[in-house]
Amino acid sequence: MGLSDRDYMRNDRSRGNGSAMPPQLTELKRKFLNFWRHSLANKLIVINTAVFLAQLAGIVNPHWFALHAGTLDAQTIPGLLTYGFLHGSVLHLAFNMLALYFLGNSVERFADKKTFLTAYLGGSVAGGLLWLFINGGTYSSLVGASAGICALLSYFCVLNRGTLIQLLLFYIIPVRMYAWMLYTIVFGLTLFGLFFWEIPAAKDPAGTAQIIGHSAHLGGLLFGAGIARLAEFLRNRRYGNVRYFNRK
Repeated sequence: MGLSDRDYMRNDRSRGNGSAMPPQLTELKRKFLNFWRHSLANKLIVINTAVFLAQLAGIVNPHWFALHAGTLDAQTIPGLLTYGFLHGSVLHLAFNMLALYFLGNSVERFADKKTFLTAYLGGSVAGGLLWLFINGGTYSSLVGASAGICALLSYFCVLNRGTLIQLLLFYIIPVRMYAWMLYTIVFGLTLFGLFFWEIPAAKDPAGTAQIIGHSAHLGGLLFGAGIARLAEFLRNRRYGNVRYFNRK
């Protein structure tokens, strides 16, 4: 039985005589595509990582897309979204993307894509607005996905507040607690950092710039909690007190 031109080319590539990729690259490509297709959270991780690599290569200038407190101009409005895709260092990116991986994929188990993006992007905008309000008299800049991640955290914890969860403290130590306890701890630490570090530094022109944007985190936490409470209200109004989850 003869071979068609297409079958011949396929067999030729399998023998290594064509332009086929090496097996290692083929497997790597397969794993990447599986990771990309798995969830929106994974897609955001890829996008954030790609933007950071573009920063390192000089393709993306962080100053153009960061959120700046000193001046409010036409750049401020798009900056409320674009700052969330920039990162200041490899560690900054790594910690945020680890948190996004675990939190984002957990949220996507019961939230649809529209709700997920609303929480993530809306939390980033809310965090940026609160940060601008607190740091309006300074000349600092804000970058990072933390506000959006905090919104996902609060969305998850508020909707599942009575659920016992296990988390890795510092990504190493396993700890079990109720979701509402996690939210309370993160919220309390954020308020502590805001009132004892960020606000005093914003009021002192000679003070050092704050590395952590606690106000942005707080904005994300409040936005995510608000979205969760709204979702509960709409569900209870339609179905009563029966809780349900949208599963894909």
